[in-house]
Amino acid sequence: MPAAQVADAPRHLPGMQRGEALCDAFETYRMLMPAPRISFEHAVFLVTALARGDELRAAHCADCMGLIVIDRLGTDHRRCLSCDHSRQGRLPLD
Repeated sequence: MPAAQVADAPRHLPGMQRGEALCDAFETYRMLMPAPRISFEHAVFLVTALARGDELRAAHCADCMGLIVIDRLGTDHRRCLSCDHSRQGRLPLD
C-alpha cells in the first residue's frame, strides 16, 4: 500500500512488484486465518480504496496501536473490535 494518497489508484497501483506483494500478504493471511473473512478480490478492492483515501483510511487503534480501517464518512471511532469489546466487558466477535 502506498504511503501517500493516490488520486487515480486503479490506474497507478497495478504493477508486478505490488501484485506480488499483495499475493504474498494474502497467502500469509490465509496461513494465519484458515477460515478467511475476505476474498482475494476484496483484498484488492480494500487496498485500492485505502490508497485512494477518500472513503477509507488506515489508522492505529487508540488502545493497542493495532492497524485498523477507518470509514472517513462515518464516526471517528479509533478502537479495534477487540479493544472496544474489552472496554465493554464483552468478548470480541469471531
